[in-house]
Amino acid sequence: MEPAARGGAAHPRVPHLRPAPPGGAALAEVGVPVLEPVEQLVGTGGTIRNLAKIQRAQISYPIPRMHGYVLDRHALRRVVDLLVAVPFARRDAIAGLSRDRADTVTGGGVAVLTVMDWIQARSLMVSGQGLREGVALEHTTRLRSSAAARRASVTALVSRFTTWEEGRATRRRRIAATLLDGLLPHVDDELRDTLDHAALILDVGRSVDYYQRWEHAAAIVVAADLRGFSHRRIALLSSTIAGAGGSRPNVRAYAPVLSAADRLPVEQLSLILAIADQLERRSDSSDAVPQVRRRGRGRGVVLRLSGGCGGWQPSDIGRRFKRAFGHEISVEVDSAAP
Repeated sequence: MEPAARGGAAHPRVPHLRPAPPGGAALAEVGVPVLEPVEQLVGTGGTIRNLAKIQRAQISYPIPRMHGYVLDRHALRRVVDLLVAVPFARRDAIAGLSRDRADTVTGGGVAVLTVMDWIQARSLMVSGQGLREGVALEHTTRLRSSAAARRASVTALVSRFTTWEEGRATRRRRIAATLLDGLLPHVDDELRDTLDHAALILDVGRSVDYYQRWEHAAAIVVAADLRGFSHRRIALLSSTIAGAGGSRPNVRAYAPVLSAADRLPVEQLSLILAIADQLERRSDSSDAVPQVRRRGRGRGVVLRLSGGCGGWQPSDIGRRFKRAFGHEISVEVDSAAP
Protein backbone atom coordinates (compact mmCIF):
# COMPACT_ATOMS: atom_id res chain seq x y z
CA MET A 1 0.00 0.00 0.00
CA GLU A 2 1.17 3.49 -0.80
CA PRO A 3 0.25 6.09 1.83
CA ALA A 4 -1.28 9.33 0.64
CA ALA A 5 -1.67 12.49 2.72
CA ARG A 6 -5.00 14.25 2.81
CA GLY A 7 -6.18 16.58 5.52
CA GLY A 8 -3.18 15.71 7.68
CA ALA A 9 -4.11 12.03 7.71
CA ALA A 10 -2.32 9.06 6.26
CA HIS A 11 -4.46 6.57 4.47
CA PRO A 12 -3.78 3.86 1.95
CA ARG A 13 -3.97 4.34 -1.79
CA VAL A 14 -4.37 1.02 -3.55
CA PRO A 15 -4.70 1.75 -7.29
CA HIS A 16 -5.65 -1.80 -8.30
CA LEU A 17 -8.65 -2.04 -5.97
CA ARG A 18 -12.07 -1.49 -7.44
CA PRO A 19 -13.94 1.59 -6.19
CA ALA A 20 -16.86 -0.53 -4.99
CA PRO A 21 -16.69 -3.83 -3.05
CA PRO A 22 -16.66 -6.77 -5.49
CA GLY A 23 -19.33 -9.43 -5.49
CA GLY A 24 -19.07 -12.87 -3.97
CA ALA A 25 -17.95 -14.51 -7.19
CA ALA A 26 -15.06 -12.07 -7.65
CA LEU A 27 -13.97 -12.58 -4.07
CA ALA A 28 -14.10 -16.35 -4.43
CA GLU A 29 -11.77 -16.12 -7.44
CA VAL A 30 -9.01 -14.65 -5.29
CA GLY A 31 -9.76 -16.75 -2.21
CA VAL A 32 -11.40 -14.03 -0.12
CA PRO A 33 -14.35 -15.38 1.93
CA VAL A 34 -17.69 -13.67 2.34
CA LEU A 35 -19.14 -13.96 5.82
CA GLU A 36 -22.25 -16.03 6.31
CA PRO A 37 -25.11 -14.33 8.21
CA VAL A 38 -24.35 -16.36 11.37
CA GLU A 39 -20.62 -15.64 11.29
CA GLN A 40 -18.88 -12.85 13.21
CA LEU A 41 -15.73 -11.04 12.13
CA VAL A 42 -13.21 -10.78 15.00
CA GLY A 43 -10.33 -8.32 15.06
CA THR A 44 -7.23 -8.19 17.21
CA GLY A 45 -4.37 -5.75 17.65
CA GLY A 46 -3.78 -2.29 19.02
CA THR A 47 -5.20 -0.40 16.04
CA ILE A 48 -8.54 -2.21 16.21
CA ARG A 49 -8.76 -1.75 19.98
CA ASN A 50 -8.02 1.94 19.61
CA LEU A 51 -10.66 2.41 16.92
CA ALA A 52 -13.16 0.78 19.26
CA LYS A 53 -12.08 3.01 22.17
CA ILE A 54 -12.68 6.11 20.05
CA GLN A 55 -16.14 4.93 19.11
CA ARG A 56 -17.02 3.89 22.66
CA ALA A 57 -15.94 7.26 24.01
CA GLN A 58 -18.68 8.85 21.89
CA ILE A 59 -21.51 7.00 23.65
CA SER A 60 -22.60 5.95 27.12
CA TYR A 61 -21.62 2.31 27.49
CA PRO A 62 -22.20 0.07 30.55
CA ILE A 63 -19.42 -2.54 30.20
CA PRO A 64 -15.89 -1.28 30.96
CA ARG A 65 -13.84 -4.03 29.35
CA MET A 66 -12.88 -3.85 25.68
CA HIS A 67 -12.70 -7.59 25.01
CA GLY A 68 -15.93 -8.60 23.30
CA TYR A 69 -16.93 -5.08 22.30
CA VAL A 70 -18.85 -5.09 19.00
CA LEU A 71 -18.05 -2.26 16.61
CA ASP A 72 -20.77 -1.66 14.02
CA ARG A 73 -19.55 -0.99 10.47
CA HIS A 74 -21.46 2.28 10.22
CA ALA A 75 -20.04 3.41 13.57
CA LEU A 76 -16.52 2.55 12.37
CA ARG A 77 -17.10 4.57 9.22
CA ARG A 78 -17.99 7.60 11.35
CA VAL A 79 -14.80 7.12 13.37
CA VAL A 80 -12.69 6.94 10.21
CA ASP A 81 -14.40 10.05 8.81
CA LEU A 82 -13.58 11.87 12.04
CA LEU A 83 -9.93 10.83 11.91
CA VAL A 84 -9.63 11.90 8.28
CA ALA A 85 -11.22 15.28 8.99
CA VAL A 86 -9.03 16.17 12.00
CA PRO A 87 -5.44 17.26 11.24
CA PHE A 88 -2.69 15.31 12.97
CA ALA A 89 -1.74 18.26 15.19
CA ARG A 90 -5.25 18.37 16.64
CA ARG A 91 -5.92 14.68 17.14
CA ASP A 92 -5.04 14.82 20.83
CA ALA A 93 -8.53 16.25 21.31
CA ILE A 94 -10.19 13.07 20.05
CA ALA A 95 -11.48 11.14 23.06
CA GLY A 96 -10.21 7.57 23.26
CA LEU A 97 -7.32 8.03 20.82
CA SER A 98 -3.96 6.78 22.08
CA ARG A 99 -1.24 9.34 21.47
CA ASP A 100 1.24 6.75 20.17
CA ARG A 101 -1.24 5.69 17.45
CA ALA A 102 -2.31 9.13 16.28
CA ASP A 103 -0.20 8.90 13.13
CA THR A 104 -1.21 5.36 12.06
CA VAL A 105 -4.75 4.74 13.26
CA THR A 106 -6.37 6.47 10.26
CA GLY A 107 -4.74 4.18 7.71
CA GLY A 108 -5.53 1.21 9.90
CA GLY A 109 -9.15 2.29 10.12
CA VAL A 110 -9.45 2.59 6.35
CA ALA A 111 -7.93 -0.87 5.92
CA VAL A 112 -10.30 -2.44 8.46
CA LEU A 113 -13.30 -0.72 6.93
CA THR A 114 -12.27 -1.88 3.45
CA VAL A 115 -12.01 -5.49 4.63
CA MET A 116 -15.43 -5.25 6.27
CA ASP A 117 -16.93 -3.86 3.07
CA TRP A 118 -15.33 -6.55 0.95
CA ILE A 119 -16.43 -9.53 3.03
CA GLN A 120 -19.79 -7.90 3.86
CA ALA A 121 -19.25 -7.88 7.62
CA ARG A 122 -21.87 -5.87 9.47
CA SER A 123 -19.78 -5.59 12.62
CA LEU A 124 -16.40 -6.35 14.14
CA MET A 125 -15.95 -8.00 17.54
CA VAL A 126 -12.85 -6.76 19.35
CA SER A 127 -10.51 -9.28 20.91
CA GLY A 128 -8.59 -8.18 23.98
CA GLN A 129 -5.97 -10.81 23.26
CA GLY A 130 -3.53 -11.04 20.38
CA LEU A 131 -2.25 -13.70 18.03
CA ARG A 132 0.54 -14.65 20.43
CA GLU A 133 -1.95 -15.46 23.17
CA GLY A 134 -3.97 -17.51 20.70
CA VAL A 135 -0.94 -19.53 19.62
CA ALA A 136 0.08 -20.11 23.24
CA LEU A 137 -3.41 -21.23 24.25
CA GLU A 138 -3.70 -23.53 21.27
CA HIS A 139 -0.44 -25.32 22.11
CA THR A 140 -0.59 -25.37 25.90
CA THR A 141 -4.24 -25.88 26.84
CA ARG A 142 -7.33 -27.59 25.54
CA LEU A 143 -9.65 -24.87 24.30
CA ARG A 144 -12.98 -24.91 26.10
CA SER A 145 -16.42 -24.32 24.70
CA SER A 146 -18.00 -20.97 25.54
CA ALA A 147 -20.39 -22.65 27.98
CA ALA A 148 -17.52 -24.41 29.78
CA ALA A 149 -15.55 -21.16 29.92
CA ARG A 150 -18.53 -19.37 31.47
CA ARG A 151 -18.95 -22.04 34.14
CA ALA A 152 -15.26 -21.90 34.98
CA SER A 153 -15.37 -18.09 35.16
CA VAL A 154 -18.31 -18.10 37.58
CA THR A 155 -16.64 -20.75 39.73
CA ALA A 156 -13.42 -18.72 39.86
CA LEU A 157 -15.32 -15.55 40.73
CA VAL A 158 -17.34 -16.91 43.64
CA SER A 159 -14.31 -18.72 45.10
CA ARG A 160 -12.71 -15.34 45.86
CA PHE A 161 -15.41 -14.36 48.37
CA THR A 162 -15.65 -15.79 51.88
CA THR A 163 -19.32 -14.78 52.04
CA TRP A 164 -20.18 -17.25 49.31
CA GLU A 165 -21.55 -20.59 50.54
CA GLU A 166 -21.77 -23.44 48.09
CA GLY A 167 -24.67 -25.15 49.86
CA ARG A 168 -26.85 -22.04 49.84
CA ALA A 169 -25.97 -21.19 46.25
CA THR A 170 -26.72 -24.74 45.10
CA ARG A 171 -30.12 -24.75 46.83
CA ARG A 172 -30.99 -21.33 45.38
CA ARG A 173 -29.94 -22.54 41.95
CA ARG A 174 -32.13 -25.65 42.23
CA ILE A 175 -35.16 -23.66 43.38
CA ALA A 176 -34.67 -21.09 40.60
CA ALA A 177 -34.44 -23.81 37.95
CA THR A 178 -37.66 -25.42 39.22
CA LEU A 179 -39.50 -22.09 39.15
CA LEU A 180 -38.20 -21.35 35.67
CA ASP A 181 -39.37 -24.71 34.34
CA GLY A 182 -42.82 -24.12 35.79
CA LEU A 183 -43.23 -20.48 34.77
CA LEU A 184 -41.21 -20.18 31.54
CA PRO A 185 -40.69 -23.73 30.26
CA HIS A 186 -39.75 -22.64 26.74
CA VAL A 187 -37.21 -19.97 27.64
CA ASP A 188 -34.05 -19.95 25.50
CA ASP A 189 -30.63 -21.14 26.67
CA GLU A 190 -29.24 -17.62 27.01
CA LEU A 191 -31.86 -16.63 29.59
CA ARG A 192 -31.72 -20.02 31.32
CA ASP A 193 -27.96 -19.70 31.74
CA THR A 194 -28.39 -16.13 32.99
CA LEU A 195 -30.69 -17.20 35.82
CA ASP A 196 -28.48 -20.17 36.71
CA HIS A 197 -25.36 -17.99 37.00
CA ALA A 198 -27.25 -15.26 38.87
CA ALA A 199 -28.45 -17.77 41.48
CA LEU A 200 -24.86 -18.89 42.04
CA ILE A 201 -23.29 -15.42 42.13
CA LEU A 202 -25.79 -13.47 44.25
CA ASP A 203 -24.10 -14.04 47.61
CA VAL A 204 -20.82 -12.38 46.59
CA GLY A 205 -22.56 -9.03 47.18
CA ARG A 206 -22.78 -9.85 50.89
CA SER A 207 -19.04 -9.27 51.14
CA VAL A 208 -19.74 -5.53 50.74
CA ASP A 209 -23.16 -5.06 52.35
CA TYR A 210 -25.78 -7.69 53.17
CA TYR A 211 -28.72 -5.32 52.74
CA GLN A 212 -27.50 -4.09 49.34
CA ARG A 213 -26.10 -7.41 48.19
CA TRP A 214 -28.00 -7.38 44.89
CA GLU A 215 -26.60 -4.04 43.75
CA HIS A 216 -23.07 -4.93 44.84
CA ALA A 217 -23.19 -8.37 43.21
CA ALA A 218 -24.42 -6.74 39.99
CA ALA A 219 -21.54 -4.26 40.07
CA ILE A 220 -19.02 -7.05 40.69
CA VAL A 221 -20.31 -8.92 37.65
CA VAL A 222 -19.76 -5.88 35.42
CA ALA A 223 -16.26 -5.24 36.80
CA ALA A 224 -15.08 -8.87 36.79
CA ASP A 225 -13.22 -10.42 33.87
CA LEU A 226 -15.74 -13.16 33.14
CA ARG A 227 -14.33 -15.29 30.34
CA GLY A 228 -16.77 -16.72 27.83
CA PHE A 229 -19.36 -14.02 28.48
CA SER A 230 -20.33 -11.64 25.71
CA HIS A 231 -21.15 -8.06 26.69
CA ARG A 232 -24.82 -8.93 26.25
CA ARG A 233 -24.58 -11.87 28.64
CA ILE A 234 -22.79 -9.70 31.21
CA ALA A 235 -25.51 -7.05 30.95
CA LEU A 236 -28.27 -9.67 31.27
CA LEU A 237 -26.60 -11.21 34.30
CA SER A 238 -25.94 -7.91 36.06
CA SER A 239 -29.40 -6.48 35.40
CA THR A 240 -31.10 -9.70 36.55
CA ILE A 241 -29.23 -9.69 39.86
CA ALA A 242 -29.81 -5.97 40.44
CA GLY A 243 -33.52 -6.32 39.67
CA ALA A 244 -33.95 -9.08 42.26
CA GLY A 245 -33.33 -6.52 44.99
CA GLY A 246 -36.90 -5.27 44.98
CA SER A 247 -37.09 -2.60 42.31
CA ARG A 248 -37.99 -2.89 38.65
CA PRO A 249 -34.90 -3.81 36.60
CA ASN A 250 -33.31 -0.75 35.03
CA VAL A 251 -32.63 -2.16 31.58
CA ARG A 252 -32.10 1.34 30.22
CA ALA A 253 -28.91 1.60 32.30
CA TYR A 254 -27.43 -1.19 30.17
CA ALA A 255 -28.16 0.42 26.79
CA PRO A 256 -27.08 0.00 24.05
CA VAL A 257 -26.17 -3.57 24.99
CA LEU A 258 -29.74 -4.26 26.11
CA SER A 259 -32.88 -2.81 24.56
CA ALA A 260 -36.52 -2.27 25.49
CA ALA A 261 -37.24 -5.78 24.19
CA ASP A 262 -35.16 -7.18 27.06
CA ARG A 263 -37.16 -5.44 29.80
CA LEU A 264 -39.81 -8.13 30.31
CA PRO A 265 -37.46 -11.17 30.19
CA VAL A 266 -35.08 -9.51 32.66
CA GLU A 267 -37.96 -8.61 34.99
CA GLN A 268 -39.20 -12.21 34.89
CA LEU A 269 -35.75 -13.61 35.64
CA SER A 270 -35.22 -11.07 38.44
CA LEU A 271 -38.50 -12.03 40.06
CA ILE A 272 -37.74 -15.75 39.87
CA LEU A 273 -34.34 -15.07 41.44
CA ALA A 274 -35.93 -13.00 44.22
CA ILE A 275 -38.44 -15.76 45.04
CA ALA A 276 -35.72 -18.42 44.95
CA ASP A 277 -33.55 -16.34 47.29
CA GLN A 278 -36.37 -15.85 49.80
CA LEU A 279 -37.35 -19.51 49.72
CA GLU A 280 -33.74 -20.63 50.12
CA ARG A 281 -33.33 -18.48 53.23
CA ARG A 282 -36.35 -20.24 54.74
CA SER A 283 -35.41 -23.72 53.62
CA ASP A 284 -33.55 -24.79 56.79
CA SER A 285 -30.88 -26.42 54.61
CA SER A 286 -33.42 -28.87 53.19
CA ASP A 287 -33.48 -29.97 49.57
CA ALA A 288 -37.18 -29.20 49.16
CA VAL A 289 -38.18 -27.29 46.03
CA PRO A 290 -41.54 -25.68 45.25
CA GLN A 291 -44.03 -27.15 42.84
CA VAL A 292 -45.56 -24.77 40.31
CA ARG A 293 -49.16 -25.25 39.26
CA ARG A 294 -51.28 -23.07 37.01
CA ARG A 295 -54.95 -22.62 37.79
CA GLY A 296 -57.33 -23.15 34.90
CA ARG A 297 -58.58 -20.33 32.67
CA GLY A 298 -55.78 -17.98 33.60
CA ARG A 299 -56.81 -17.72 37.25
CA GLY A 300 -53.25 -17.54 38.51
CA VAL A 301 -50.21 -19.49 39.58
CA VAL A 302 -49.91 -21.59 42.72
CA LEU A 303 -46.64 -22.41 44.47
CA ARG A 304 -46.91 -25.56 46.56
CA LEU A 305 -44.32 -25.37 49.32
CA SER A 306 -42.93 -27.88 51.76
CA GLY A 307 -40.28 -28.04 54.44
CA GLY A 308 -39.12 -24.78 56.02
CA CYS A 309 -40.43 -22.84 53.03
CA GLY A 310 -44.03 -23.42 54.15
CA GLY A 311 -44.30 -20.11 55.99
CA TRP A 312 -43.36 -17.98 53.01
CA GLN A 313 -45.92 -15.58 51.56
CA PRO A 314 -45.52 -13.46 48.40
CA SER A 315 -46.78 -10.29 50.08
CA ASP A 316 -44.02 -8.03 48.75
CA ILE A 317 -43.76 -9.79 45.40
CA GLY A 318 -47.37 -10.27 44.33
CA ARG A 319 -47.72 -7.00 42.43
CA ARG A 320 -44.40 -7.48 40.64
CA PHE A 321 -45.38 -11.04 39.77
CA LYS A 322 -48.65 -10.01 38.14
CA ARG A 323 -46.87 -7.32 36.15
CA ALA A 324 -44.18 -9.73 34.94
CA PHE A 325 -46.26 -12.86 34.32
CA GLY A 326 -49.79 -11.53 33.94
CA HIS A 327 -51.18 -13.73 36.73
CA GLU A 328 -51.80 -13.61 40.47
CA ILE A 329 -49.57 -15.78 42.64
CA SER A 330 -50.72 -17.73 45.69
CA VAL A 331 -49.20 -20.30 48.03
CA GLU A 332 -50.29 -23.73 49.19
CA VAL A 333 -48.50 -25.62 51.94
CA ASP A 334 -47.96 -29.34 51.67
CA SER A 335 -49.93 -30.73 54.61
CA ALA A 336 -47.61 -33.73 54.76
CA ALA A 337 -44.59 -31.50 55.27
CA PRO A 338 -43.09 -31.47 58.77
